[in-house]
Amino acid sequence: MTSERDFDRLARAWLELGPEEAPDRVVAAVLQATETTPQVRRPIRWPLLKDFQMTRLPVLATVVATLVVVVGGLLLINRPNGGVGGPTASPSPSTVPSSASPAAAPLSVALRPSRWMGSERPVPGILPKAGTIINFTVNNQFFITQSAANENHYLNSVASSVGDGQFRLETTGTGGGPCSTGDIGRYSWSVAPSGRILTIVAGNDDCPTRLGAVPGTWWLEACKNPDNYCLGDVDAGTYKSQFFTPRLDAGAGAAWVPDFGGLTYWVPDGWANSADFPERFGLTPTADYALEGQGGPETFHEIGLHWQLAANAQNSGCTSEELTSVPRTVDGLVDWIRGLPSLEVHALNEIRIHGLYGRRLDVSVAPSWTTSCPGETQPVVVFLTEAGDAGETFALVGRARARLVFLDLGGGDIVTISVYSSDPARFDSLVAEAMPIIESFQFE
Repeated sequence: MTSERDFDRLARAWLELGPEEAPDRVVAAVLQATETTPQVRRPIRWPLLKDFQMTRLPVLATVVATLVVVVGGLLLINRPNGGVGGPTASPSPSTVPSSASPAAAPLSVALRPSRWMGSERPVPGILPKAGTIINFTVNNQFFITQSAANENHYLNSVASSVGDGQFRLETTGTGGGPCSTGDIGRYSWSVAPSGRILTIVAGNDDCPTRLGAVPGTWWLEACKNPDNYCLGDVDAGTYKSQFFTPRLDAGAGAAWVPDFGGLTYWVPDGWANSADFPERFGLTPTADYALEGQGGPETFHEIGLHWQLAANAQNSGCTSEELTSVPRTVDGLVDWIRGLPSLEVHALNEIRIHGLYGRRLDVSVAPSWTTSCPGETQPVVVFLTEAGDAGETFALVGRARARLVFLDLGGGDIVTISVYSSDPARFDSLVAEAMPIIESFQFE
């Protein structure tokens, strides 16, 4: 990563400007920007993208948001989430005094505590194209948030069980937004046998806004990565992304904004949504996802989607170095990869996915290639990077194999889909499972 993208250097540079305090309006604006920009801390590792703890969108807002005025001075705080790619953490809500009926019972354990992802909902304060999340807390509170703005709670209510498969919401104090204190709503609910899909059916509600926001289908958020609100294991079916923005070209200075459903995808049984960031989206077989974070050797066996990749120079430091001489087009990237002595290329074909033109090819490290990277013992081929000065690269390591699909979204936007396995013996079976999923992809 370049020094300009290094968090400590940026923070130090900001501090050296010498301000002793920040105006209230600046602090408020920066905090709002931070709350609505996906944040994530990702581990440093070699698979598809070489992940760093700090990316962008926007770097300046992220740096300044960590500077808090304390007793007339500035204290640098390293927030628990440090870059682009996931939502801000949701703090534990304070207890709201309840005036619920004495007969009301605690919520079912199937509902609390839990977070459920949903589509756009018409709630004042939530952006029209943003996804939403409903939250049932351990102390029987309910609220809705906008994806990537989890510190802002809307429609705050006390939730209680009022019979088998029914719950009650009551607005009891501040934070109810368009709902008034004492507004009561009743809803029916059911959860799929897997526990991953919640269906809520409207009964009646004194608050029309809540009545329009709560009913519908919601998907359990059970991501193993605590800094990302991916879904985790999912039932067979069709889903939408929360954060992935394949048409965004951050290298050209574009800023991320919420856009629920940038990707629509289908999966059969036995798959998990393992990552959902603006720049990257992951789908992993359930058996492999179960091993994530277990402390064993790091392996990769997954489908990945990546925004706006470009050709990368194969330098000795294995750093990001975009080759702007290579056209950032489907044909330009494929033809360049075919000419690299570091890679073996097979199974080259054209492909169309819902009318979008693309090309696919299988790649592996050439047997004659022995060059590695600092800190690595196996041969490594770094050949793609995020466009611009992002500093994140795509690499093949050792005997790993990958299928790459470059897809033209139109308007100069290219999405790269990878099927990557660090175990070459399992690659063909992964491709066979992955291609029907890939062929389901639709991009907004």
